Amino acid sequence: MRRTIGPVLTGAAAFLLITGALLHFYVAPRMTRAPANVYAVTTMRAENATYLDASTAKVRTGATVTSTTTVRGDPAAGHGRIAVWESFTATQDLANDTTLSYARDRIAFDRSSAQLVNCCDASIDGHTGVPMSGIGKFWPMNVEKKTYMLFDIPTQRAWPVTYQGEERVGGLRTYRFVQRVPDTIAPGEVPAVPASMLGMKGNAPTPVQRHHQGEATYWIDPRTGAPVNVRQKVHSTLVAKQGPGRLVVADMDLRMTEDGRRKALAQAKNGRWGLLALTTLAPIACLLLGLALLATALITARTRTPHRH
Repeated sequence: MRRTIGPVLTGAAAFLLITGALLHFYVAPRMTRAPANVYAVTTMRAENATYLDASTAKVRTGATVTSTTTVRGDPAAGHGRIAVWESFTATQDLANDTTLSYARDRIAFDRSSAQLVNCCDASIDGHTGVPMSGIGKFWPMNVEKKTYMLFDIPTQRAWPVTYQGEERVGGLRTYRFVQRVPDTIAPGEVPAVPASMLGMKGNAPTPVQRHHQGEATYWIDPRTGAPVNVRQKVHSTLVAKQGPGRLVVADMDLRMTEDGRRKALAQAKNGRWGLLALTTLAPIACLLLGLALLATALITARTRTPHRH
């Protein structure tokens, strides 16, 4: 009996040691990256918002605006290290049954570094060929205390998002990052508007440019890279190409809803435990149990009764 126990223990020990090594060096690096297939809905709300109601050509004030973004993965479009995500955002004043805007974008990015890449029909509102850089909707895991470049959809370029310190959100330690986008001309053509809407004399159609300015704050779980809270201040204007005319078309302070923050926090905490189990607890458990079985096998071999003829 003892002759069989030793080899069995040795085999089990070898299996556990190999499994632990595979989990740490092979499985974990492939699992700790962005999923190719994802589905997520995020809702933000702004109280006391100001916006231009296109249906009445009047500016509404004191409105409650809701912005809902749905993100879906397109696994068939990516390959290996590249993930492709599509998102649709509807910004609405539900109380007045008014839609401020619809927006679609499709991004491709490295699943490990989170850096955007220009491939796979990446587009903004159906327009392909927009050069994208920096990070997008996915933050890298193991976020560092540094400045990243974060792509801004309205201005179609990346701006610095700077580490501002640690802050606890629902008991979870997070890194707070802030991105400030200065007043910038947004790409794309905008229909002319009557001069009177711009505060100018007359009603002649006046060519305008859309200007965008914003400030976004992100509270990021440093281990998983998951945003557990987001705040976005948006200020958008139409500015006459010639003359002093200007019209505010959006001025709002969007914040994640309380329910959204709770769900984001729970997902981040679950993700932390999953990563800890995969990258640390499981490999260590395999290592310790494997060594224990190996030691038991050696002790059994030494104490085995010699065979007598």
